[in-house]
Amino acid sequence: MSTNDSFYYEGRDLEAMSFAPNYHEWILDYYAPYVGDHLTEIGAGTGTFSEIVLNRFEKPLTMVEPSESMLNQLKARLSSHLLFSDSSVIQGFTTALKDFPKTDTFFYVNVMEHIENDVDELKWMYNNLENGGHVCLFSPAMPFLFGSHDERVGHFRRYTKKELISKTENAGFKVQKAIYFDLLGVPLWWINFVLLKSAMKPGAVHLYDTLIVPILRKLEPNALLPFGKNVLVIGKK
Repeated sequence: MSTNDSFYYEGRDLEAMSFAPNYHEWILDYYAPYVGDHLTEIGAGTGTFSEIVLNRFEKPLTMVEPSESMLNQLKARLSSHLLFSDSSVIQGFTTALKDFPKTDTFFYVNVMEHIENDVDELKWMYNNLENGGHVCLFSPAMPFLFGSHDERVGHFRRYTKKELISKTENAGFKVQKAIYFDLLGVPLWWINFVLLKSAMKPGAVHLYDTLIVPILRKLEPNALLPFGKNVLVIGKK
């Protein structure tokens, strides 16, 4: 994602991640203590994560997505949801949006790596967040894992924890939590997308989500990981 008028995202990535509900629930385990009442998801895509947020927190959600085609898929997916009529759907790039709705919780799940100028985006978050509110970030980690998939879906970077903490703090936030996430995914990702240059396959995602993620979800919260396939940072205004 870019904050200008260009936008590129590989639809197969979103299709594959729709087969990973356990993974998204796991992310929300960390976010839950920081979630307020006015929720906004940036980069809502086709609504996979949006639906899980609506079901978990049972609160209206503002969903922002620059791609018209993905927004149409999101509406089709969620139109029958009980909370959809109370929620909002906005098409556009965040830094171009005016009079943004009241928000005390921003979700940025697999979004920041698509934004060329992530520093400006973090400053925009800070300026549009209520005092005491939180931004919940989740992005690919470890630059040495940058491979065929990252190139295919338009990633500008993979973060280190230190880098994402620094950028979040420089935007004005106080970091409440910062962890690496999915340790086992590191060697598997390197083999598949750096060494073999494979494409992400929904079947493989579903298998990992069904067999491996429930185990990691129980084990990883009890350990301080030295690295991981992703990095999760929560900042407070």
